Amino acid sequence: ITNIMMKKGCTEEQLFFDATERLHSLEPSPTTALRMGTMSIVKKKYGKAVEYLQEATKGLTEKKDLYKAYIFLGMAYDGQNSNGAARSAYYKAAEIDPTKGEPYLKIAQLYAGTRGVDDGVNGRSVYWVAVDKAVRARNVDSSPENVELANRLISAYSSNFPKKNDAFMADLIDGKSYFVGGWISESTTIRTR
Repeated sequence: ITNIMMKKGCTEEQLFFDATERLHSLEPSPTTALRMGTMSIVKKKYGKAVEYLQEATKGLTEKKDLYKAYIFLGMAYDGQNSNGAARSAYYKAAEIDPTKGEPYLKIAQLYAGTRGVDDGVNGRSVYWVAVDKAVRARNVDSSPENVELANRLISAYSSNFPKKNDAFMADLIDGKSYFVGGWISESTTIRTR
């Protein structure tokens, strides 16, 4: 029944969720775990999604499925505000398929959403590392949709760089190296607008 419903595009229906859950409980497989994980994300049941997706990553052997499982695992962790775990899952996806920019774009979005970084410029240093990841995404994946999204993020995040005067007042000089602390803990280059 689940295969028929998938072909008809009924994957967001409660009946499909219930049928897949039942199938998974009767005959657990990495494929049904992946399906349950993705459906749990749609339902914003991130804890269950993490459980299912971790199960899927342990059994999937197809590279494309394993890649998807790690992307979705990152999304589930992000839904739980577990930024470090989300980033680790995205890096694992990038390791599985180094030709995809998506993992780096997801990390860029995580970084840009970080609040409370003590940098003297109202937390704007997160945009430097976010742009770094978006540039990396664009460099590894030249597909038009990836390049378009990377360019959009780079433009949006660059517009949030600190103003030259604000950076100067915080002893931050354009082009110098800077370490963004907190959970990000990455070095970058200071940039102003």
